[in-house]
Parts: sequence; structure tokens; C-alpha cells
Amino acid sequence: MFGGQDEERYMAADEGGNGKLDIKKLLSDILHKLESLEKKLDEEVEARRDLTESATETLINYSKSIEALQQGTFAMLSMHIDIVGPRRNHPDPAVAEEAANHAKLAMEAQAWVAPTLFENLYGISAETGETLPGREAGVKLQQA
Repeated sequence: MFGGQDEERYMAADEGGNGKLDIKKLLSDILHKLESLEKKLDEEVEARRDLTESATETLINYSKSIEALQQGTFAMLSMHIDIVGPRRNHPDPAVAEEAANHAKLAMEAQAWVAPTLFENLYGISAETGETLPGREAGVKLQQA
């Protein structure tokens, strides 16, 4: 039934050697193996849970870093717009045109770098450039 050494191992150790299986020993060994497998399975599940939690934490940290970079870049572009903004009304047409181009490029970069922040601040779709529904272009969203 079991073949070779295993069969001898589970044969009853009685004096008559009647060839009956030692069911208690067999069941005991099966139970021991199942407990061992259960322990290994629990360890594997725990290791995978730890890995999942670690991966989730890493993704959250990456997301926060990206958000910080977006906000920093957006702020620097805003400062550039603030600096060149008054020059758009410069009496020299070349200076005014260059300032207008700089401001336009900076706003386009803002829309590309942080579209949600751009839309919340300016009320303009970062994708289409159209005024968002229920908003007035250039009017920032009030915080709740």
C-alpha cells in the first residue's frame, strides 16, 4: 500500500507480526506533517502580507514625493509669472511680448506639471484650456 520502508514503518509492532497497519502512528505522522505545512503556510502568508504592506507604504511615499515636486515646481513657475507679469504692460512692445510669452509658457508648464492644482487655482481646464463649469477663469477655488 505505501511501498518499501514506509510500509514497514507503519506495521504494527506486535509479537505476532500479523501485518496490520499501525493506524495511530500513521495518523500521528499525517497530523504532524499537516501541522508543519500549516506553520509554513502561515509564515508564507505573513511574509506576503509584510511585503504587500511594504509595497503599499513605498507607493504612498512615492506619491507624496511626486506631489511635493509638483507643488514646488508649480510654485516656482508661479513666481516666474509674478516676476514677468508686470512687464506685459511695458511700453516697449518687444519686452511686453517676451513677458507675455514667458507668462504663457509658465502657465502651460503649470498645467502640465500639476493639472489638478492648476485647475483649482485658475478655473481653467489643464487639458483643453477652457473655463471649467461653474467657475470663472482666473478665480481660485475657495477652500471649504
